[in-house]
Amino acid sequence: MQRTEMTTVLHAFIIGLSLIVAIGAQNVFIIREGLRGGYVYSAGLISALCDCLLIATGIVLVSRISQRIEWFDDVLRIGAVCFLLYYAGNAFFNALRKAPVGWAQAEAAQGQVPGSRKRTIGLAFAFALVNPHVYLDTFVVLGGMGAAREGMERVLFWLGASLASFVWFMGTGLLSRRLAPVLQSERSGRLLDGAIGTIVLVLAGHLLMGVWEK
Repeated sequence: MQRTEMTTVLHAFIIGLSLIVAIGAQNVFIIREGLRGGYVYSAGLISALCDCLLIATGIVLVSRISQRIEWFDDVLRIGAVCFLLYYAGNAFFNALRKAPVGWAQAEAAQGQVPGSRKRTIGLAFAFALVNPHVYLDTFVVLGGMGAAREGMERVLFWLGASLASFVWFMGTGLLSRRLAPVLQSERSGRLLDGAIGTIVLVLAGHLLMGVWEK
């Protein structure tokens, strides 16, 4: 793989990771499964596969609409910027809290009896698909950025963003017990949210510059 191709994959990986690492409902679910020794492999795999499918769908859909409606790309970029600014604001606000929002729910799962595989799979699909934010992430932000690329570069962007989902969901579930002290730390929580907010803010600025340059 050439340097430019690696850059595209890495760029998409960082963007994808920055959009999913916040401790929200889906991540709390994955962490809980890991802490109580549940079917975390199934939960993580389903979450990652759903992300891959949604990102691919978003890229294809946005690409086809943009070909038919000239101004759609600019509208999508502005929508993505608004969402990213909101997302960054939430991250910075959460950085002022004592611990990541939702951690108490995950921590309470330690020592609990895990649910059935069927229930875990059902919840994994629900958290992955019945969630408005996931469609903003995969269609508006990642779909728009992926559709702006051509040919193999578009595929590589999808690959990088999808890889971020696999690394995060599988890694978080499998390492949840070891990550518990880190995620529970006030300092770590603030640093994590501060880093997320900064990355997303830079990304929003980059997208906004793209609109102005046109």
